[in-house]
Amino acid sequence: MDDTFRCGLIRVAPSGETPNWQEFARRMAFAQRLGLNAVFLTAFQNEQGDWVVPFFSAEDSMGRDAKANEAIARVTPYELVGTRKIDVAKADLETLASLAALVPEPAREVRTSDVMPTMKHKAISNVDEAFDGLVGMAPQQELFSKLAVARSKHGNAAIDSFHFVFDGPPGSGKTELASRTPALLDLLGITDGSGRFVKVGEANLVAKYVGHTAPKVRRVVESALGGVLFIDEAYAIMSAPHFGQEAIDALVDQLETHRHDLVCIIAGYTKETDALLDSNPGLRDRFPFRITFPEYDDEELADIFEAMASSRGFSTENYDELVSCARILRQSKGFSNARTMRKLLDHSIIEAASSHDEATIYDKDLRAALNQVFDGKGRRTIGF
Repeated sequence: MDDTFRCGLIRVAPSGETPNWQEFARRMAFAQRLGLNAVFLTAFQNEQGDWVVPFFSAEDSMGRDAKANEAIARVTPYELVGTRKIDVAKADLETLASLAALVPEPAREVRTSDVMPTMKHKAISNVDEAFDGLVGMAPQQELFSKLAVARSKHGNAAIDSFHFVFDGPPGSGKTELASRTPALLDLLGITDGSGRFVKVGEANLVAKYVGHTAPKVRRVVESALGGVLFIDEAYAIMSAPHFGQEAIDALVDQLETHRHDLVCIIAGYTKETDALLDSNPGLRDRFPFRITFPEYDDEELADIFEAMASSRGFSTENYDELVSCARILRQSKGFSNARTMRKLLDHSIIEAASSHDEATIYDKDLRAALNQVFDGKGRRTIGF
């Protein structure tokens, strides 16, 4: 087959606008289904501040693969900044690696994680710094401090694997702590210092067709090598139609293969996570560290509210009133710890803004917000 390889840039959003990376991924996946044979690289901002996505494409003389400029113009709203033909004989190794994904078969569908820029974490100088602003995380902090000591005394080789299970009720800080682990593990020398953090769910791991799931799991794992792979609500894999068990089995193999160059964190509710760990004889053993996140008590919930309010430039009038609200909200349908307090804060700020100019949440603002947030599932309306 006489292939023509090209490279180019796609202008996704002008300066000052934030691209919708999920939409970009979906539109390009659709273009690929219509014949576009292309691979996409990490987006960046050019000198004008526009967001652009580099890509490589292939088209053959028989017309079996759509030309990039035609396909992108036909089915996407994005602007093709320009393309040029690649002289394969003079291409560097990095370019060749990208072109290799185009032959002999069409490239895999683009994922949001392929083009979304890597979030740079703030460098930290000690373990305690990673827990700044977090409430009720003393056991978690103690575990990571012990890991730091063990690694300092005996090196990484003394511990075979650093995979974690985070389990607990909704809104208890699992995802927040997971998002801080790249900085923490880079500090400890467990990860490679790149800050790589790949967050995925069931849809990123389970394919729709026979034989596609294991390769899909492998690609996801490989995209996180050197950093952290975070599987949120991992128990959902079990209920995925047709190929959920295949994904679990493939994940077990990959975690064993890459136990020295990857940290995997799975998170979810305790009961469902236990069922997931029991779904494969080797899965539980692949995660030597398990941290259970309990529900916050009323005072901790009040502390969380105050911390979030302060980060938005607001103060509160009465701490005891916050504790009382937290106690009431615990009886609300769908109570989810910190997430419920964040919702209460949103409504409190709205109430405060409608009644006065100060950046203060007074008790009357809090009570009005509580009436908006509380769902008693048949209980009486809150009154004071």
